[in-house]
Amino acid sequence: AVVSTQSTGVTRCGRTDKGVSAFSQVISLYLRSKEGEEYDYPAMLNTVLPSHIRILGWTYVGLEFDARFQVLFRSYRYFFPLCNMDLEVMRGACQRFLGTHNYRGF
Repeated sequence: AVVSTQSTGVTRCGRTDKGVSAFSQVISLYLRSKEGEEYDYPAMLNTVLPSHIRILGWTYVGLEFDARFQVLFRSYRYFFPLCNMDLEVMRGACQRFLGTHNYRGF
């Protein structure tokens, strides 16, 4: 049984804003395992997660791995409904977000 997030050693990559969908998020946590006799961790975890959050897969990592601080890159995609928007103006505005940026203060 999970007593607390501290007891599982949970770390996660950067969070997203409330109400925003996030794909391909990475977390790390400690699980009991016996090599060669693994459980179906995604299925087990998905039974206790809300239906809009799904675990798709897992892999071993070293104990020093930290999903937040050892991330190599982040990629963002934004989707907008097409409802009376000026696409050329939006494309121009989006050019400001292309490239590498430091959002550490956010």
